[in-house]
Amino acid sequence: MSLRFTRLHLATRIHFGLLRENGRGIDVGRMLRQRDYALQVLRRCRGVASFALLDLADRFDELSAADDARAHLERAAQRARLALAELGRTAELGSYRAPGHG
Repeated sequence: MSLRFTRLHLATRIHFGLLRENGRGIDVGRMLRQRDYALQVLRRCRGVASFALLDLADRFDELSAADDARAHLERAAQRARLALAELGRTAELGSYRAPGHG
C-alpha cells in the first residue's frame, strides 16, 4: 500500500472523527497537499479528548515525515544522476582537466 493512499485513508478517518467529535470536518484534499493546513488539523486532533484522533494524528504525521524524506532522497538521487551524466559527457569530450594540469 502506498504512502499516499495510506495518508488519504488516515486523513479521511480524521475528517470523520472530527466531524463526529465537534461537528466540523476538514478538507481532506487540502490536508494532503498543504503541510501548514495539515499541521493545523493535527493540532485540532490533539486538542480533542479522543485517543483515536490522537493516534490518527500521530500516524499521519509519521507517514508525512516518511513521505517528505522519500521525496527529498529521490530529488537528491536525480541531481546525482544528472551530475554524473554531465561528468561523463565532459570526460568523453576530453575537456576535463584535473586541477593543476591544464
